[in-house]
Amino acid sequence: MIIKKDDHIFLGVCSKLSEFLNVDPLIVRLCFLFTGSVLLYFVLAYLLDKKETM
Repeated sequence: MIIKKDDHIFLGVCSKLSEFLNVDPLIVRLCFLFTGSVLLYFVLAYLLDKKETM
């Protein structure tokens, strides 16, 4: 059974990534927060948005 999470906060990057990695979204958000990878966040937002429209 697959349960789709709908807990997008900002662009949905962490939520989509956590769904892909099968981990809690809070863990992914904390990783982005502590690594300071803002550029990576926006690159993933762009790529994930492109994937959904295809």
